[in-house]
Amino acid sequence: MNISCKTENLKKGLTLVSHIVGKNQNLPILNNVLLVCDEGMLTLATTNLEVGIQTQVRGKVSASGSITIPAKLLNDYVSNISAETVTLTAQDMKLTIAATGSKTTIKGIDAAEFPLLPNIEAVQSFELTIPVLRQALKQTVFAASRDTARPELSNVLAQVRDNAVTLAATDSYRLAEKKISIQSSAVFDILIPQNTLIEVQRVFDQSEDANVLVEVNDNQIKFSNKQTFLISRISEGQFPDYQQIIPENNTTTAIVAVSALSQAVRATSIFCRQGIDDIKFIFGDNTLRIEALNDQVGESAVDVQIEVAGDESQIVFNYHYVLDVLSVIQDSEVIIGVSDSSLPGIVRPKQSDDYQYVIMPIKQ
Repeated sequence: MNISCKTENLKKGLTLVSHIVGKNQNLPILNNVLLVCDEGMLTLATTNLEVGIQTQVRGKVSASGSITIPAKLLNDYVSNISAETVTLTAQDMKLTIAATGSKTTIKGIDAAEFPLLPNIEAVQSFELTIPVLRQALKQTVFAASRDTARPELSNVLAQVRDNAVTLAATDSYRLAEKKISIQSSAVFDILIPQNTLIEVQRVFDQSEDANVLVEVNDNQIKFSNKQTFLISRISEGQFPDYQQIIPENNTTTAIVAVSALSQAVRATSIFCRQGIDDIKFIFGDNTLRIEALNDQVGESAVDVQIEVAGDESQIVFNYHYVLDVLSVIQDSEVIIGVSDSSLPGIVRPKQSDDYQYVIMPIKQ
């Protein structure tokens, strides 16, 4: 194989695909990136057998061919090339990388040993713009569990029906739900691994004008645009019936500015009890008081102006869970609803009804 391409394009391609590659002692080929040169394109692909990523780089092809090269080594080297163009030549299981003032050869492995990325035969599909997809994932994926004790909670539930897709994630302490309108007659419920969706956010960060096609069959899900695709397995298991924990009516509802609330929570959290991370929300007459007490350090209280309706009340939250949701809401104000110190609270953007976040209280 022989191809010349822009160094910057090759850098972007290698950065995209190399992230999922680790140090696999049992299957060394999984540490490699597959390079396939044909018809004016260099195709780059990697897989860890759970997720596969493929992207294409345009170039001037003089000879077709393929080879696999250690992904981290190749990515690290190419990232330090300053020349505008680079030429890749593969021969005798070696890849030669030539640029102005430099020439390097790296030993590879036969491309025939590289696992084939499956060509998914979609049963259901829909499209989203990259900004909409990324925002939806940003608002939900963080709430999934990283604890393997309950593997179903380390996934994000995707429910597609009625021209909408609903994403839900929970670690049993908090729940995030996002609804997105789509143009599709598809109907299905699937569990998508959290790590897959983290990769989706990273991979599709290139062009905000492009759409992402989402295709699903019984075992796999594929996200793709014109140059790049990511394919992953779908998880088995039963996601909790989370609708029953979403509060429908609240005895206290408050509208509060996101920036003021974030600042108050950060300041107060310095004085919460280590390992418990508890802060108290006290809803009064147009004032939300946020308190923390640590017998070893001291105490703090900050008042935030709010618009409130309903009863005076108080509740204790883990401050991390509060800051997490405030960092992903785009509106300048949120609505907080609570009913009792032992019942979950809910946070919603003031200007939209497509997102909600439930927080379980810390019982005193």
